[in-house]
Amino acid sequence: MTETHTFGERKETCNQSSPSKKPTPGPLKGFLEALGKLQQKFYPKGQRLDCPIRTYLVTACSAASSGTRALKTLRSWGLETDEALFLAGAPKGPMLEKIRPHIVFGDQMFHVEGAAELGTVAAHVLYGVAQKFQSKTVRDVKKDTSVKQLE
Repeated sequence: MTETHTFGERKETCNQSSPSKKPTPGPLKGFLEALGKLQQKFYPKGQRLDCPIRTYLVTACSAASSGTRALKTLRSWGLETDEALFLAGAPKGPMLEKIRPHIVFGDQMFHVEGAAELGTVAAHVLYGVAQKFQSKTVRDVKKDTSVKQLE
């Protein structure tokens, strides 16, 4: 079984506010470091291509903006990315349909909801600049996991 993990960013956050400021690690850093350690167990055996953990970075940013920064951050945490897809504002849905990931992490609810519509487990990461631009949301924890916007 191939595990696929997707890490997304918000388009509006693609322009880093200050290139000299080092971003603070988000809530997934520990998880991604542990995932990187699992990947490393396959490398000494020459099984890099057969590693059951496939990791993708799918971002609405362009490679010239903070998309490259996100990729470098993941590498600094020990996580090797199998593919980095810099969509430069294009929708993520068509790419997620091709990748068919097991789980998607995103900082915007519309990306999380879009992944869920494709049948993918999706987690909303309440972290980062993107949260400043979103309206208040509350999770409906009844039978479904729909999200309702508060006016």
